Amino acid sequence: MYFMPKKNNQFPSISSIELIQKGERIFRVISIVPNEPVCYGCHQENQKITGKLIIDKSMKQIEREIIRIRVIIVFIGIVCAAMLSLIIGGAASSKTY
Repeated sequence: MYFMPKKNNQFPSISSIELIQKGERIFRVISIVPNEPVCYGCHQENQKITGKLIIDKSMKQIEREIIRIRVIIVFIGIVCAAMLSLIIGGAASSKTY
């Protein structure tokens, strides 16, 4: 889990990657909702926390994008290696002794 403090550093948000049913991963952010003067109409003033907000986001799209980027990187590496071997091979064969 990662802690991301709020501006007042009093109530941090917590984020994590969770594994749920069928192996699907989600990105979860949990934020504490502090009790502020605007809340006193419904909540007692002595409560420090009014509640928490939990947001879940599927990681499927992010994981697909990571795979796509990895394929591109490998392809570029292969192309660069091939070009480099052609350049080195051409330079070596053009030398005269």
